[in-house]
Amino acid sequence: QTCLCRAMNFDVADDTPIDMSNVPREEGMSRAAMRRREEERKRAEQNLNVPGKLAKIYNAAVTHLRHHLPMVAYALGEADGDAALVQLVHVEAEKRAVDILREYMTERSIC
Repeated sequence: QTCLCRAMNFDVADDTPIDMSNVPREEGMSRAAMRRREEERKRAEQNLNVPGKLAKIYNAAVTHLRHHLPMVAYALGEADGDAALVQLVHVEAEKRAVDILREYMTERSIC
């Protein structure tokens, strides 16, 4: 459940290291300044709109199920562990999606 929550979270910064080999080197700019600029660009890309956030939640849930469901079905099939995992992922995705839609409706004064 922890990795699912981490994949669906929009507030936490992504921990993946930045590949500095593709960043163009500018004259007189330090590596730290280049890294900060690249981190800022990456952070700006992560500011998703509502459909982008919902898509990220859906993709995280599907990825999580594709990875874990075969193992759970094999190990806990007789105890309906696979159904429990699907329910857990569904509830978590639904909570996140409802929060995003509620936030959007509040921003737009729809509710």
